[in-house]
Amino acid sequence: MKDFLKTDIFLKIAVITGLAVLFIILFTSIEEKDSPIDTYTQTETKLISMISLLCKDDSPKVMIKTDKDGVTVIGVGIVTESANNPVIKEKILELTSKILDVSSARICITI
Repeated sequence: MKDFLKTDIFLKIAVITGLAVLFIILFTSIEEKDSPIDTYTQTETKLISMISLLCKDDSPKVMIKTDKDGVTVIGVGIVTESANNPVIKEKILELTSKILDVSSARICITI
């Protein structure tokens, strides 16, 4: 057994096994980040729930359009029956602008 531990084959096996363990540890410790698309889908869902609280008994639809990079917001479209009320429409505009950090000129709220 002592002779086997001193051979080149054992050394190669030990090195390969050690490298394999290091790669496994490295790749399992890396956490995957949410893609921008997933992030904005989650944000759309949050916006819908917040707007629903403002609108009461309304089910708004929200769409966030991003640039090719997936991070920069180009525009936001919101469809809700409560857009008839100018006070609620203004609150939705402010809410959306603050949450997404977007100019109100990039937000369209319609019926």
